[in-house]
Amino acid sequence: QVVITHDPMKVNYTLNTSIPKFVAWKQSVRIFSHLAAYQAADPGVNLTDGGPPEHLSALHVSQEYFGVFGARALHGRLFKRQEDDPQGSPVVVLGHGFWVRRYASNPTVVGRVLPLGGTSYEIVGVLSADFLPDPPVDVYLPLKADPFSLDFADVVRVAGRMFPNITVARAAGQLANT
Repeated sequence: QVVITHDPMKVNYTLNTSIPKFVAWKQSVRIFSHLAAYQAADPGVNLTDGGPPEHLSALHVSQEYFGVFGARALHGRLFKRQEDDPQGSPVVVLGHGFWVRRYASNPTVVGRVLPLGGTSYEIVGVLSADFLPDPPVDVYLPLKADPFSLDFADVVRVAGRMFPNITVARAAGQLANT
């Protein structure tokens, strides 16, 4: 079962949290097989490959994001843990729709460089067509959350895949007490 942090007093309201809170949950809460953070808002990125810049939808996600939501790579792979570290390599996973639109479904894009906002990112994977995020995303970038951050701004959303036999009430209690 996948759970997303939310405010039970508000209907359809997803609760944002801070990087330090996410890191604390990840280190101490043991009821999730996967726990992921992802950016609460999409500022997007600019594709700067020599032609006119194109604004792409982008989502910064922690390494376990794909496991939480059951996404898999059609070509290549998903992020490695070390790529999600603050000093990790600049890598990108392409959304399926973007890959079809921009690269005409060419499987050889894996390993190529994608220039985004003045930084060169290695394309490490392409998501399968059955992963349908809402809203659609062109590219996924590692969140690179700093475990020593003192920034308590609520800038990420957190989702987890609970182990079997864990209730939502138990999960909520453990998260609230951490």
